Amino acid sequence: MLQIEHSLNNDMQSFNCSGSLDLESFENFDQYFFGNYNKNIEKTVINLKNVNYISSVGLRSLLRCAKQVYSDKNKIFLKVENEMVKNIITLSGFCKILPFLED
Repeated sequence: MLQIEHSLNNDMQSFNCSGSLDLESFENFDQYFFGNYNKNIEKTVINLKNVNYISSVGLRSLLRCAKQVYSDKNKIFLKVENEMVKNIITLSGFCKILPFLED
């Protein structure tokens, strides 16, 4: 189960996620992201701070988000605290496409 909240703060929008981003939740994530994403806001952060697991399907969802944001000439970042999730993103090379935003 994945829970998502969208928040706006001046020139940044955040998608705050908690739970697992996997086969069971990726469709909800995609629908929520593309339904709430605002291309007029320059900086997008996908906050995976409270995500405890991400599968290859979840990575593919993140890639689709990045493609959309970059096609709008905007920036996208990931915020990750869970070491396992961070390692999956790093080992897959996705951190080159979706850089980490450190506090």
